[in-house]
Amino acid sequence: MPLINLRKKGFGIGSTMVFGRTLTLTYDPKIPPSFKLAHFKIIQNGFTNDYNRTVMTQAEIKRWEDVLQNEELLQAVQSRDTSDVATISSLRKKWSQEHIAIAIECIDAKERAKRKGFADAFVSDRQGIEQATSLCVGTHKAKRFKSDKPIFDCCCGVGGDLIALPEHAVGVDSHALRCWMAEQNTGKTIQQQDVLTIPYDNTMLVHIDPARRTNSKRIFSLSEISPSIEQVFDIATHAEGGCIKCSPAVNPVDFEGLQHPFEIEYIEERGTLVQAAIWFGSLAYNPNQTRATNMDAGLSIAGVCDPQVPLGTIDSFLYEPKPSIERACLIHIIARESDAHELARGLGILSSTTHIDSKWLNAFEVIEVLPLRLEKVQSFLDGTECDTIEVKTRGQVVDPNEWQNKLRTGSSGETITIFALRIGSQHKAIVTRRI
Repeated sequence: MPLINLRKKGFGIGSTMVFGRTLTLTYDPKIPPSFKLAHFKIIQNGFTNDYNRTVMTQAEIKRWEDVLQNEELLQAVQSRDTSDVATISSLRKKWSQEHIAIAIECIDAKERAKRKGFADAFVSDRQGIEQATSLCVGTHKAKRFKSDKPIFDCCCGVGGDLIALPEHAVGVDSHALRCWMAEQNTGKTIQQQDVLTIPYDNTMLVHIDPARRTNSKRIFSLSEISPSIEQVFDIATHAEGGCIKCSPAVNPVDFEGLQHPFEIEYIEERGTLVQAAIWFGSLAYNPNQTRATNMDAGLSIAGVCDPQVPLGTIDSFLYEPKPSIERACLIHIIARESDAHELARGLGILSSTTHIDSKWLNAFEVIEVLPLRLEKVQSFLDGTECDTIEVKTRGQVVDPNEWQNKLRTGSSGETITIFALRIGSQHKAIVTRRI
């Protein structure tokens, strides 16, 4: 059965009979322009149309509102093991499957939101909060957006970044439920529409967070993001300046197609790289440079990306750079300031004759250097008071978990950290203690 376009067939707002069904078309001013009846389609076995999808989404939002107001259901879900079939069966005696599923998502997301610094009232599903920037990182990024110029947070999701942006900032997302969540979380103006339909101009600042996740997996390649990287570049080209939120796996060469000068900031939180912020146009404070930001230590450093660090031998102290400064290729700044050197080109492990006190480096005192053989290391440990072993490596020289499980320790003593490294043609086990 062919599709019927009611507009082309001359139907307007009102009622008509199609396939024996009464179809009522109504105008609702609350429905965004992208959902108006421009291509209302009908098929024999049901309706596929923008309006139906809007009605379904509004019904889903209503269920979320019902669940958030139902303290009894939320308490029941929070206090029970919802992975147990009997628990779900018990809950189903009082509440619908849809409401129970939303309550489980809501409770799980609230716990994750708390770990990201958001208030208990923060509303999200699990995927929404997983994609959201933490409050700490969002607040840090928002400092560059202090302006009375128009600001758009494109692909705003549940509002993780938007919540810290100036009050006049507008969130934009095509996902109706996420738009509703962003409005609950931020109290700011939210527009449900395709970000590609906004008439950007050079008076605007934009924050763009292209989707980096499908229903089944996280996306790391720029070729798979949505909107596409070419479309993101086009948005950026028309704006005065802004920020593109990306995976920390990106490199400066990935943004050579960007028409604005740009700066890449690699952001670390709780010891883990969490995102790369691509600052462009008027918000790129250090064009053609990279920046490392450690949220835990409150540190930030910018410079020219340079993987070349002076080389040297294993001396009295070893250093493991923080993830952000290593990813930004700025180790050379710390090395030259501190008279430290790298053990092998690109290895990322520094050494020095005297102790360097830097918040950019995890410091270790070298106790012994051994051949990289399990029995040699075990023999050394047998004569050492040690109750915990930590194994670190670069380039998968060994399996750290396997070594930690095989190496025996005593019942008391200090923690020993072993660096299993390939230095040139040699494989070394460097026994250290953390400072």
